[in-house]
Amino acid sequence: RLVGGALLSAMASGDVGAQIRCLELIGNGLEVQRRPEDAQYFFSHAISVANSCKDCGFPFMAYEGRGEALTALDKIDEARTTLTKCLNEARREKRQGHEAQSLILLGRLSLKTGNMANAVNEMEAAAATAGRLNFYRMEGDALFDLAKIYEEQGDLTKAEARLATARQASMRVRDRYNLPRDLTALARLAVRHGTLQEAESLYDEAAHVIAGLGCTAPH
Repeated sequence: RLVGGALLSAMASGDVGAQIRCLELIGNGLEVQRRPEDAQYFFSHAISVANSCKDCGFPFMAYEGRGEALTALDKIDEARTTLTKCLNEARREKRQGHEAQSLILLGRLSLKTGNMANAVNEMEAAAATAGRLNFYRMEGDALFDLAKIYEEQGDLTKAEARLATARQASMRVRDRYNLPRDLTALARLAVRHGTLQEAESLYDEAAHVIAGLGCTAPH
């Protein structure tokens, strides 16, 4: 509701940059609610508004969001075209954070279509780029997705290495939401290795982090 009000205010004042930002935020909110069709509408509108403005710059968030929404809608060709354009523009403008995010989304698209080789290459590139920038949450997301791919391929050594680095990234930013994800995945691998004591310790650590979230959650 607040963002909707801000959008109306931006439209009334003619602030095109604020309009784009509000449209992107609405789209992001709809994606969180798993409403990709509605999200895609707002992202596309943000792109249209940006295209009508000579000095607004490239709307990276709108392209990323639109690509993710189109992937969820199984519009594979449109999604890849959108994300590839975003990636190319990010590289042209040397916007490495958006380059890493575009690569993550392209990797997930490749994973969805069963192109494992492309998925691995895109995710590895995303993790490396995010790591160089100290964008630890983004790095952790790419590494976690990579670990799932390697685990499915039976390469438990690579899966464990990627998860260990993802865990370190989550710990660096004290990310108590993704850290249990990393710990649980590591515990699952420990079970597969037969190191049950290590697995139990990792599960206990994950449970401890989750319990801490409950204590600090707002009422």
